[in-house]
Amino acid sequence: MDMSQWLDWYWFVIGTVLIVLEVFVFGAVLLWLGIAAILMGVITIYWPGIPWQTQLWVYMVIAAITLALGLWMRKKFMGKPREQLVNVRMHKFAGERGILDTPIVAGRGSMKMGDTVWPVKGPDMPAGTVVVVTGFDGTNLTIAKLEHR
Repeated sequence: MDMSQWLDWYWFVIGTVLIVLEVFVFGAVLLWLGIAAILMGVITIYWPGIPWQTQLWVYMVIAAITLALGLWMRKKFMGKPREQLVNVRMHKFAGERGILDTPIVAGRGSMKMGDTVWPVKGPDMPAGTVVVVTGFDGTNLTIAKLEHR
């Protein structure tokens, strides 16, 4: 095995290292660069004797194609970016009825909804009052006294 064949194997090493590094880096960019390096290694095995300068140019073209393919696949299979999921759980409580666990004093109290005790905001009311959830403010449910059961 001469020196030029050793250089061909560098592409496989570089590609493997980039793919392994992808485990530690977010974004899937190194994955596609690693795949491009492995493809370049395959090219150098089937067409030996390509000068290293040409190999770099071909690698850059392959890398651009694999990155574009990765972006296309992400868009096609992942769809639109997900909506913000912060406080979504609280939306499901809108319109739900509950009973205050603690009195609301100075606009703050608490009540159990589902398996969680939530901080609540609303007008001052005694514990045991039947209330309805009208929305949320930050991590607090906003409530109002339920007038009719």
